[in-house]
Amino acid sequence: MAGHLPIKTNRVHNSRIKRALEKNIANQKPFERVPDDKGYFQLLPKEYEMSDEHGFIDDLIFCFVPKTMDKTFEYHLDKNKKINCIYLVM
Repeated sequence: MAGHLPIKTNRVHNSRIKRALEKNIANQKPFERVPDDKGYFQLLPKEYEMSDEHGFIDDLIFCFVPKTMDKTFEYHLDKNKKINCIYLVM
């Protein structure tokens, strides 16, 4: 399993989450690349749930990979699409 570093929320991450929700990320097939101007999103299956680590129940899990492909960010949201945690995947 890759290392996951919890990171703080900021405007960039809020914007990415908004774009992912606008692209109906929840209705995509797991691991299918959903293109974005700045990279791509992928829906992740429930096996990626990290509720034990951050203490909240994950309802929607997806990642964003920038075009530079130098980082991957994993987003864990609750049933109301509020942020449980954001991770930098190493």
